Amino acid sequence: MNIVPGNKIDLINETKVHLHRVTYYVYQDSDGNVIWPAINFINFIIKEGNNDSTIETYRQAIRSLFNYILDNKRDWMDINDELLGVYAEWQLRQSINNPRWRGDTNTTKRNINHDYLAPVYEFYFWAQKQGLHPSLLGVQPEQGDKYQITSALPLRDKAKSKKDGPKKKQLYPKSFSNCGESSGGPSQKAEEWELDELNDYIRVNYKGYTRASLMLMLRIVDQTGSRPITLSGFAKLQFRKETVESELMNTSDSILDITPIIQKGDNNMPIKFPLTLVNGVVSFIENDLKEFINTIGLNKHDGHLFLNEKDGKPLSAQEITKIFSAITKKLNWPKGKSLYAFRHRYANEQMDIQASINDELGFTKEENAVALQVSQNMTHKNHKTLLKEYLESRTRHGFKTKVYQQELMLQELRAQKEYQNLETLKALELAEEQRKIVNKLRQEIERLKRVR
Repeated sequence: MNIVPGNKIDLINETKVHLHRVTYYVYQDSDGNVIWPAINFINFIIKEGNNDSTIETYRQAIRSLFNYILDNKRDWMDINDELLGVYAEWQLRQSINNPRWRGDTNTTKRNINHDYLAPVYEFYFWAQKQGLHPSLLGVQPEQGDKYQITSALPLRDKAKSKKDGPKKKQLYPKSFSNCGESSGGPSQKAEEWELDELNDYIRVNYKGYTRASLMLMLRIVDQTGSRPITLSGFAKLQFRKETVESELMNTSDSILDITPIIQKGDNNMPIKFPLTLVNGVVSFIENDLKEFINTIGLNKHDGHLFLNEKDGKPLSAQEITKIFSAITKKLNWPKGKSLYAFRHRYANEQMDIQASINDELGFTKEENAVALQVSQNMTHKNHKTLLKEYLESRTRHGFKTKVYQQELMLQELRAQKEYQNLETLKALELAEEQRKIVNKLRQEIERLKRVR
């Protein structure tokens, strides 16, 4: 049996247990009391054959629900329509106060509807079917005992088809309804001046490996649209000179496909690295990363590119997000606008570039078609719409266009500018260190003269 301590969210502990090749999740409160309804429900979700992403969504919702229940000193069977509404508002505040929040309240409400409220309703429907409570959830009758939670979930299974069944608002009545497509808040997309501002802040306020790694992370997100979780999954072996040269020798494209070790939702789609960025990563590995590993005496390095400066352990997606959120907070950027804003910037730029490429090649500029092409570069997994052969054919042609070649030249110029700025700063820092050494020597000479 293998036991792995899992997530702890305030008052809830989740422990992952491997027993006879089967994975179980055990939930306990802060006093160690076992929460059997949560355990049995998640095990039910696993046995139903749901994928890992769905199971993670339900686990997240259960941790959130019981954290709210324990925080308010309630029993899980106390929940009713009114408390579900209060819980929804509570979860909204939790999400907005998270450093990873992206600044769009309406998007957050939609995510809470899908990732928290719907699974919570499903939990109470499951409990009702298990006979754990006689009147927990259901359609309210005109007469007789009322259900604590109003929901048409019992009618869903009786419907002949999904079309004939209850609507979402009937299934999950306490879901947020006032969550349109936009909050009307600040743009989520980073601008060119914000890229310069963030680079300048990192360049001035950090040194050595930390500075180089943060600037490279920012550059990767800006030029590939990578997520923070993707950054945590890049390894130096993927950028070995031999590998890079071999891959580029076998193609006429100036792009290298790199598949991160870790991606969102067990995705295995490659990230497209332009050659200038590949060269930047190789230089980082051979200089900054190598020097850092030697300096801290890291004996066991598993190959990750981005490491914690204190202990040399790989940075997680959450740690990367927190680092950049702390920086953008100091720069007084709007709340929720941080590293992810450069993924939005990449998406917007790619839409423009792809539309221009299509125009030059005589392909359609229709928005959905362009978005379909860009979605593959963004590693959006959509089995219904990603027509791989169609996309790859268009992409190959795209590499030959003037628009694409101009974009490569711009990337090269940006890379040269960043390199020159960094080298200038390093030279100034070295000169300052040498000036301090010379001053110390002068002071020592003066001291020795006085002694004589």
